[in-house]
Amino acid sequence: MKQLKSGKLFPVFVAISAAIVIAGIVLFALLGFNTAMDKPQSAVFEVRYDVVLEIDGKEGDLQAACEKAFDAQGISYLEKTTNTSVDSETLSETMDHVLSYTFAKSVPAEKLAAARDAVNAETFGDASIHAQYHLLKQDPFGDEGWRGAIAIAVGVIAALIYLGARFGVSCAVAGGVCTAHDALFTAALFAVLRIPVFAGAPLLYAAIAAAVSLLVWTIASIRLRETLKSPEYAALPAYERAGKGVFSAAKPVLFTALAIAATFVLLGGIAAAGVRAFVLPMLVSVAVPLYSCFLIGPWVYAPVKRSFDRRKEKKNGGYVGKKKAD
Repeated sequence: MKQLKSGKLFPVFVAISAAIVIAGIVLFALLGFNTAMDKPQSAVFEVRYDVVLEIDGKEGDLQAACEKAFDAQGISYLEKTTNTSVDSETLSETMDHVLSYTFAKSVPAEKLAAARDAVNAETFGDASIHAQYHLLKQDPFGDEGWRGAIAIAVGVIAALIYLGARFGVSCAVAGGVCTAHDALFTAALFAVLRIPVFAGAPLLYAAIAAAVSLLVWTIASIRLRETLKSPEYAALPAYERAGKGVFSAAKPVLFTALAIAATFVLLGGIAAAGVRAFVLPMLVSVAVPLYSCFLIGPWVYAPVKRSFDRRKEKKNGGYVGKKKAD
Protein backbone atom coordinates (compact mmCIF):
# COMPACT_ATOMS: atom_id res chain seq x y z
CA MET A 1 0.00 0.00 0.00
CA LYS A 2 2.86 2.39 0.76
CA GLN A 3 4.24 1.89 -2.73
CA LEU A 4 0.80 2.67 -4.18
CA LYS A 5 0.51 5.90 -2.18
CA SER A 6 4.01 7.01 -3.12
CA GLY A 7 3.54 6.38 -6.83
CA LYS A 8 6.51 4.00 -7.15
CA LEU A 9 4.39 1.51 -9.11
CA PHE A 10 2.99 4.17 -11.46
CA PRO A 11 5.21 3.06 -14.42
CA VAL A 12 3.91 -0.49 -13.98
CA PHE A 13 0.27 0.59 -14.23
CA VAL A 14 1.04 2.83 -17.20
CA ALA A 15 2.68 -0.15 -18.93
CA ILE A 16 -0.36 -2.34 -18.19
CA SER A 17 -2.75 0.25 -19.56
CA ALA A 18 -0.62 0.87 -22.64
CA ALA A 19 -0.34 -2.86 -23.37
CA ILE A 20 -4.10 -3.43 -23.12
CA VAL A 21 -5.02 -0.33 -25.13
CA ILE A 22 -2.53 -1.17 -27.90
CA ALA A 23 -3.68 -4.80 -27.98
CA GLY A 24 -7.28 -3.62 -28.12
CA ILE A 25 -6.58 -1.30 -31.04
CA VAL A 26 -4.80 -4.08 -32.95
CA LEU A 27 -7.54 -6.66 -32.30
CA PHE A 28 -10.26 -4.16 -33.16
CA ALA A 29 -8.51 -3.37 -36.45
CA LEU A 30 -8.13 -7.07 -37.27
CA LEU A 31 -11.31 -8.62 -35.83
CA GLY A 32 -13.55 -5.80 -34.68
CA PHE A 33 -15.66 -6.27 -31.56
CA ASN A 34 -17.40 -9.56 -30.81
CA THR A 35 -20.92 -8.63 -31.93
CA ALA A 36 -22.28 -12.10 -31.21
CA MET A 37 -25.34 -10.59 -29.53
CA ASP A 38 -26.60 -9.33 -32.88
CA LYS A 39 -28.34 -11.61 -35.32
CA PRO A 40 -26.20 -12.29 -38.40
CA GLN A 41 -27.30 -10.97 -41.74
CA SER A 42 -29.96 -13.27 -43.12
CA ALA A 43 -33.07 -13.55 -45.31
CA VAL A 44 -36.42 -13.79 -43.51
CA PHE A 45 -39.49 -15.37 -45.12
CA GLU A 46 -42.68 -14.40 -43.30
CA VAL A 47 -46.28 -15.53 -43.72
CA ARG A 48 -48.89 -13.46 -41.94
CA TYR A 49 -52.29 -15.02 -41.36
CA ASP A 50 -55.49 -14.28 -39.46
CA VAL A 51 -57.13 -16.04 -36.55
CA VAL A 52 -59.50 -17.99 -38.82
CA LEU A 53 -56.63 -20.24 -39.90
CA GLU A 54 -55.94 -21.14 -36.29
CA ILE A 55 -59.61 -21.70 -35.48
CA ASP A 56 -59.94 -24.03 -38.50
CA GLY A 57 -56.85 -25.92 -37.36
CA LYS A 58 -55.03 -25.38 -40.65
CA GLU A 59 -51.76 -23.92 -39.34
CA GLY A 60 -50.08 -27.26 -40.06
CA ASP A 61 -51.34 -27.08 -43.65
CA LEU A 62 -49.78 -23.63 -44.01
CA GLN A 63 -46.43 -24.86 -42.74
CA ALA A 64 -46.62 -27.84 -45.09
CA ALA A 65 -47.35 -25.51 -48.02
CA CYS A 66 -44.36 -23.34 -47.14
CA GLU A 67 -41.98 -26.26 -46.87
CA LYS A 68 -43.30 -27.70 -50.13
CA ALA A 69 -42.56 -24.37 -51.84
CA PHE A 70 -39.06 -24.33 -50.36
CA ASP A 71 -38.37 -27.91 -51.52
CA ALA A 72 -39.53 -27.00 -55.01
CA GLN A 73 -36.93 -24.24 -55.13
CA GLY A 74 -34.19 -26.42 -53.59
CA ILE A 75 -33.67 -24.16 -50.53
CA SER A 76 -33.74 -24.99 -46.84
CA TYR A 77 -34.28 -22.74 -43.84
CA LEU A 78 -32.12 -22.38 -40.73
CA GLU A 79 -34.82 -21.59 -38.20
CA LYS A 80 -38.63 -21.56 -37.94
CA THR A 81 -40.58 -19.48 -35.44
CA THR A 82 -44.28 -18.80 -34.92
CA ASN A 83 -46.13 -16.02 -33.17
CA THR A 84 -49.66 -17.18 -32.43
CA SER A 85 -50.91 -14.43 -30.16
CA VAL A 86 -54.70 -14.07 -30.40
CA ASP A 87 -56.98 -11.25 -29.35
CA SER A 88 -59.08 -13.43 -27.03
CA GLU A 89 -61.66 -10.70 -26.43
CA THR A 90 -62.74 -10.06 -30.00
CA LEU A 91 -61.30 -13.01 -31.99
CA SER A 92 -61.37 -10.61 -34.91
CA GLU A 93 -59.87 -11.52 -38.25
CA THR A 94 -56.45 -9.91 -38.15
CA MET A 95 -53.11 -10.58 -39.78
CA ASP A 96 -51.27 -10.50 -36.46
CA HIS A 97 -50.14 -14.13 -36.58
CA VAL A 98 -46.72 -14.69 -38.14
CA LEU A 99 -44.97 -17.82 -39.37
CA SER A 100 -41.32 -16.94 -39.93
CA TYR A 101 -38.47 -18.83 -41.62
CA THR A 102 -34.84 -17.68 -41.46
CA PHE A 103 -32.54 -18.43 -44.40
CA ALA A 104 -28.84 -17.84 -44.95
CA LYS A 105 -28.12 -14.54 -46.69
CA SER A 106 -26.67 -16.50 -49.63
CA VAL A 107 -30.11 -17.84 -50.66
CA PRO A 108 -30.99 -16.23 -54.03
CA ALA A 109 -33.75 -13.63 -53.87
CA GLU A 110 -35.46 -15.03 -56.96
CA LYS A 111 -35.97 -18.40 -55.26
CA LEU A 112 -37.49 -16.73 -52.22
CA ALA A 113 -39.74 -14.72 -54.55
CA ALA A 114 -40.88 -17.90 -56.32
CA ALA A 115 -41.62 -19.57 -52.97
CA ARG A 116 -43.56 -16.47 -51.88
CA ASP A 117 -45.72 -16.57 -55.02
CA ALA A 118 -46.37 -20.29 -54.55
CA VAL A 119 -47.52 -19.84 -50.95
CA ASN A 120 -49.70 -16.84 -51.80
CA ALA A 121 -51.39 -18.93 -54.50
CA GLU A 122 -52.54 -21.48 -51.91
CA THR A 123 -56.09 -21.26 -50.54
CA PHE A 124 -57.11 -22.11 -46.99
CA GLY A 125 -60.88 -21.69 -46.96
CA ASP A 126 -61.99 -18.40 -45.43
CA ALA A 127 -58.57 -17.69 -43.87
CA SER A 128 -56.39 -14.90 -45.26
CA ILE A 129 -52.63 -15.24 -45.65
CA HIS A 130 -49.89 -13.03 -47.01
CA ALA A 131 -46.32 -14.24 -47.66
CA GLN A 132 -43.35 -11.92 -48.05
CA TYR A 133 -39.57 -11.94 -47.62
CA HIS A 134 -36.94 -9.38 -46.71
CA LEU A 135 -33.23 -9.14 -45.94
CA LEU A 136 -32.29 -8.74 -42.29
CA LYS A 137 -28.99 -6.89 -42.02
CA GLN A 138 -27.03 -4.93 -39.45
CA ASP A 139 -27.06 -1.18 -39.85
CA PRO A 140 -23.54 0.24 -40.11
CA PHE A 141 -22.52 2.09 -36.96
CA GLY A 142 -21.14 5.14 -38.71
CA ASP A 143 -22.59 8.62 -38.57
CA GLU A 144 -24.56 7.90 -35.40
CA GLY A 145 -21.38 6.72 -33.71
CA TRP A 146 -19.48 9.87 -34.63
CA ARG A 147 -22.32 12.09 -33.46
CA GLY A 148 -22.40 10.20 -30.18
CA ALA A 149 -18.63 10.51 -29.80
CA ILE A 150 -18.79 14.26 -30.40
CA ALA A 151 -21.56 14.62 -27.83
CA ILE A 152 -19.50 12.65 -25.31
CA ALA A 153 -16.42 14.78 -26.02
CA VAL A 154 -18.38 18.02 -25.51
CA GLY A 155 -19.77 16.76 -22.20
CA VAL A 156 -16.32 15.70 -21.01
CA ILE A 157 -14.76 19.04 -21.95
CA ALA A 158 -17.51 20.91 -20.08
CA ALA A 159 -16.96 18.77 -16.99
CA LEU A 160 -13.19 19.28 -17.16
CA ILE A 161 -13.65 23.04 -17.40
CA TYR A 162 -15.69 22.84 -14.20
CA LEU A 163 -12.96 20.76 -12.53
CA GLY A 164 -10.35 23.31 -13.56
CA ALA A 165 -12.38 26.23 -12.22
CA ARG A 166 -13.34 24.44 -9.01
CA PHE A 167 -10.19 22.52 -8.07
CA GLY A 168 -7.44 23.91 -10.28
CA VAL A 169 -5.90 23.15 -13.65
CA SER A 170 -3.91 20.21 -12.22
CA CYS A 171 -7.13 18.38 -11.29
CA ALA A 172 -8.58 19.09 -14.72
CA VAL A 173 -5.50 17.72 -16.48
CA ALA A 174 -5.47 14.58 -14.33
CA GLY A 175 -9.23 14.17 -14.81
CA GLY A 176 -8.84 14.51 -18.57
CA VAL A 177 -6.12 11.87 -18.65
CA CYS A 178 -8.22 9.50 -16.52
CA THR A 179 -11.31 10.05 -18.66
CA ALA A 180 -9.49 9.42 -21.95
CA HIS A 181 -7.71 6.44 -20.40
CA ASP A 182 -10.96 4.89 -19.12
CA ALA A 183 -12.84 5.31 -22.40
CA LEU A 184 -10.01 3.72 -24.42
CA PHE A 185 -9.24 1.07 -21.79
CA THR A 186 -12.89 -0.01 -21.56
CA ALA A 187 -13.29 -0.33 -25.32
CA ALA A 188 -9.94 -2.17 -25.51
CA LEU A 189 -11.06 -4.69 -22.87
CA PHE A 190 -14.09 -5.63 -24.96
CA ALA A 191 -11.85 -6.11 -27.99
CA VAL A 192 -9.17 -8.10 -26.11
CA LEU A 193 -11.47 -10.31 -24.00
CA ARG A 194 -13.92 -10.81 -26.91
CA ILE A 195 -16.89 -10.07 -24.67
CA PRO A 196 -20.11 -10.54 -26.70
CA VAL A 197 -21.78 -7.18 -27.35
CA PHE A 198 -24.34 -5.59 -29.61
CA ALA A 199 -23.01 -3.49 -32.49
CA GLY A 200 -22.25 0.00 -31.27
CA ALA A 201 -22.46 -0.95 -27.58
CA PRO A 202 -18.70 -0.53 -26.90
CA LEU A 203 -19.04 3.22 -27.59
CA LEU A 204 -21.83 3.41 -25.01
CA TYR A 205 -19.75 1.45 -22.47
CA ALA A 206 -16.80 3.78 -23.11
CA ALA A 207 -19.08 6.78 -22.59
CA ILE A 208 -20.35 5.36 -19.30
CA ALA A 209 -16.77 4.74 -18.19
CA ALA A 210 -15.91 8.36 -19.01
CA ALA A 211 -18.91 9.63 -17.02
CA VAL A 212 -18.12 7.43 -14.01
CA SER A 213 -14.47 8.45 -14.25
CA LEU A 214 -15.32 12.14 -14.05
CA LEU A 215 -17.68 11.50 -11.13
CA VAL A 216 -15.22 9.53 -8.98
CA TRP A 217 -12.33 11.86 -9.83
CA THR A 218 -14.43 14.84 -8.77
CA ILE A 219 -15.03 13.14 -5.41
CA ALA A 220 -11.31 12.39 -5.12
CA SER A 221 -10.46 16.00 -6.03
CA ILE A 222 -12.45 17.28 -3.05
CA ARG A 223 -10.38 15.18 -0.66
CA LEU A 224 -7.20 15.96 -2.55
CA ARG A 225 -7.67 19.69 -2.09
CA GLU A 226 -8.34 19.22 1.62
CA THR A 227 -5.18 17.14 2.02
CA LEU A 228 -3.00 19.70 0.26
CA LYS A 229 -4.25 22.42 2.61
CA SER A 230 -3.58 20.34 5.73
CA PRO A 231 -0.36 21.30 7.63
CA GLU A 232 0.01 17.65 8.58
CA TYR A 233 1.11 16.72 5.06
CA ALA A 234 2.98 19.92 4.17
CA ALA A 235 6.41 18.32 4.59
CA LEU A 236 5.66 15.32 2.38
CA PRO A 237 6.77 15.16 -1.27
CA ALA A 238 4.15 16.09 -3.85
CA TYR A 239 3.67 12.49 -4.99
CA GLU A 240 2.99 11.22 -1.48
CA ARG A 241 0.60 14.06 -0.73
CA ALA A 242 -1.31 13.31 -3.92
CA GLY A 243 -1.46 9.62 -3.08
CA LYS A 244 -2.66 10.20 0.47
CA GLY A 245 -5.23 12.72 -0.72
CA VAL A 246 -6.81 10.40 -3.30
CA PHE A 247 -6.66 7.30 -1.10
CA SER A 248 -8.36 9.24 1.70
CA ALA A 249 -11.37 9.44 -0.63
CA ALA A 250 -11.49 5.64 -0.99
CA LYS A 251 -14.72 5.18 0.99
CA PRO A 252 -16.92 7.73 -0.83
CA VAL A 253 -15.45 6.74 -4.20
CA LEU A 254 -16.08 3.03 -3.60
CA PHE A 255 -19.54 3.71 -2.22
CA THR A 256 -20.44 5.72 -5.33
CA ALA A 257 -19.09 3.02 -7.66
CA LEU A 258 -20.90 0.27 -5.75
CA ALA A 259 -24.17 2.21 -5.92
CA ILE A 260 -23.83 2.56 -9.71
CA ALA A 261 -22.86 -1.10 -10.08
CA ALA A 262 -25.81 -2.20 -7.89
CA THR A 263 -28.14 -0.20 -10.14
CA PHE A 264 -26.81 -1.99 -13.22
CA VAL A 265 -27.11 -5.39 -11.50
CA LEU A 266 -30.68 -4.62 -10.46
CA LEU A 267 -31.61 -3.56 -13.98
CA GLY A 268 -29.98 -6.70 -15.36
CA GLY A 269 -31.77 -8.89 -12.83
CA ILE A 270 -35.28 -7.68 -13.68
CA ALA A 271 -34.70 -7.25 -17.43
CA ALA A 272 -35.28 -9.75 -20.20
CA ALA A 273 -32.39 -11.91 -21.35
CA GLY A 274 -31.52 -9.69 -24.33
CA VAL A 275 -31.57 -6.53 -22.22
CA ARG A 276 -29.61 -8.26 -19.46
CA ALA A 277 -26.84 -9.11 -21.91
CA PHE A 278 -26.73 -5.40 -22.78
CA VAL A 279 -26.79 -4.06 -19.19
CA LEU A 280 -24.44 -6.33 -17.25
CA PRO A 281 -21.28 -5.52 -19.29
CA MET A 282 -21.70 -1.98 -17.99
CA LEU A 283 -20.05 -3.25 -14.80
CA VAL A 284 -16.76 -3.08 -16.71
CA SER A 285 -17.43 0.63 -17.19
CA VAL A 286 -17.62 1.02 -13.40
CA ALA A 287 -14.55 -1.03 -12.50
CA VAL A 288 -12.13 0.66 -14.90
CA PRO A 289 -12.56 4.20 -13.45
CA LEU A 290 -11.65 2.88 -9.98
CA TYR A 291 -8.38 1.60 -11.41
CA SER A 292 -7.49 4.95 -12.96
CA CYS A 293 -8.72 7.04 -10.03
CA PHE A 294 -6.38 5.38 -7.52
CA LEU A 295 -3.50 4.19 -9.67
CA ILE A 296 -3.22 6.68 -12.54
CA GLY A 297 -4.80 10.01 -11.58
CA PRO A 298 -2.72 10.98 -8.51
CA TRP A 299 0.58 10.44 -10.28
CA VAL A 300 -0.53 12.57 -13.23
CA TYR A 301 -1.79 15.27 -10.88
CA ALA A 302 1.39 15.50 -8.77
CA PRO A 303 3.94 16.59 -11.43
CA VAL A 304 1.45 18.98 -13.05
CA LYS A 305 0.68 20.53 -9.67
CA ARG A 306 4.37 20.81 -8.84
CA SER A 307 5.11 22.46 -12.20
CA PHE A 308 2.35 25.05 -11.71
CA ASP A 309 3.49 25.71 -8.13
CA ARG A 310 7.07 26.35 -9.28
CA ARG A 311 5.90 28.75 -11.97
CA LYS A 312 3.73 30.54 -9.44
CA GLU A 313 6.61 30.84 -6.96
CA LYS A 314 8.92 32.13 -9.68
CA LYS A 315 6.35 34.67 -10.78
CA ASN A 316 5.65 35.85 -7.25
CA GLY A 317 9.39 36.12 -6.51
CA GLY A 318 9.81 38.73 -9.21
CA TYR A 319 13.09 39.80 -10.85
CA VAL A 320 16.14 39.67 -8.59
CA GLY A 321 19.38 41.23 -9.91
CA LYS A 322 21.08 44.43 -10.84
CA LYS A 323 18.69 47.26 -11.53
CA LYS A 324 18.90 48.99 -14.86
CA ALA A 325 20.47 52.44 -14.68
CA ASP A 326 18.18 55.37 -15.29
